[in-house]
Amino acid sequence: MEPTKNRMKLLNQTAYLSKKILEESWKVGYMYRAEPVNENDSGWSFMAGNESREYTDDYKNIALVSVHEVYQLDSDIWNYIDNPVGTEPVSYTHLRAHETTLHL
Repeated sequence: MEPTKNRMKLLNQTAYLSKKILEESWKVGYMYRAEPVNENDSGWSFMAGNESREYTDDYKNIALVSVHEVYQLDSDIWNYIDNPVGTEPVSYTHLRAHETTLHL
């Protein structure tokens, strides 16, 4: 399938999203694609990259959303969303969407 068509199809599938991105406006800093569990699942998990193990282990901190919703929050994911299972693109910017400097 052509990359753009495959990406468009993926936009309607579900993904796990850290609430640091959804509610605190962090950019995607880490994303991982696992084997999808059903035809509606993209297999993607999107994290800010600064979550602790305790944070990600608490289901209240993770939302199930469409890949399209993640794309609206951070369009930088576009070139990666059709990568195969096992893909782990990482960004080390760790920026909130409205900031222009790194958190140190």
